[in-house]
Amino acid sequence: MYPPVTPESLRRLPLVLDLPTAAPFFGIGRTFAYELARADEFPCPVRRYGRLYRVRTADVLDTLGLDRAGWAAWQAARLHRLPPVVDLPTAAGLFTIGRSLAYSLAKTDDFPCPIRRYGRLHRVRTVDLLDALGLGAEQPDT
Repeated sequence: MYPPVTPESLRRLPLVLDLPTAAPFFGIGRTFAYELARADEFPCPVRRYGRLYRVRTADVLDTLGLDRAGWAAWQAARLHRLPPVVDLPTAAGLFTIGRSLAYSLAKTDDFPCPIRRYGRLHRVRTVDLLDALGLGAEQPDT
């Protein structure tokens, strides 16, 4: 089980969790978490990318009723430092998926957010990344 959740520990959570990392938040084990995900009965939405199961941290916090607003504001402020458009490997890193899988998902139009192709280049708008990660497009208070 995870230690008590404090605002500082929430900031350390990545944008996307793999299923075995998200399962202890709900008090369930790894094997049972995969069974629930396959049956579409996991406590929050699970996204599948190839063989990988991923859960957005924003969805976990919403389901548990934790301070999503503080976490989202901190993460959005961090992501607003990105340029307006990023390459596909950078976007894939935010979803914790690898480069090869990202390109194969882009080829089949299954990548978690819209991708713009310019010849051989694949680009993702930062605004689309924020929406896909559940952070919305709100501006940070600075």
